Amino acid sequence: MISDSVFLTVALYIIGLMEGVFPILFVTVVLSAAALNTVFMIIVYPLVQSILKQSWPLTPA
Repeated sequence: MISDSVFLTVALYIIGLMEGVFPILFVTVVLSAAALNTVFMIIVYPLVQSILKQSWPLTPA
C-alpha cells in the first residue's frame, strides 16, 4: 500500500490533479486492489499448500 500511495502521489503530482482527487483514487484503486489481493491469497494459498504437500518430497525414480 505504501508503494501504491507513493506511485499515486507522484502520478497525480506530474499530471497536476493533486487537489481533492487523491483520497478518491486511494479508496477506489489502492484499497480495492489490496482487498482483492487479500481475497485472492485466501483462496490460492491453501490450494498451493495442498499441492506442495502432495508433491513433497520428490523421490528419485
